[in-house]
Amino acid sequence: MTTTGRLARILDQALRELGDAGKGESACRMAASAYALLERWDPKAAERFTGTLQHLTRTSLPRGQDVRAG
Repeated sequence: MTTTGRLARILDQALRELGDAGKGESACRMAASAYALLERWDPKAAERFTGTLQHLTRTSLPRGQDVRAG
C-alpha cells in the first residue's frame, strides 16, 4: 500500500469516528473534500472516501440532508 493509501485509511477511520460522535455533517464535508483532492491523483485512495460517505450518510445524517464538498 502506498503512503497516500495509508494516510487515506487513517483519515477514513477518523472521519467514521467523527460521524459516530455526532459530527456526521462535518465528517461528510471532509470526506467529500478528500475525494475531490485525490480523484485525479490517486483514484484508488479517493475511492475509499466513496465508502466513507456512504457509511456516514447511512449512519450519521438526517434523511434528505444535502452534503456538498466545501
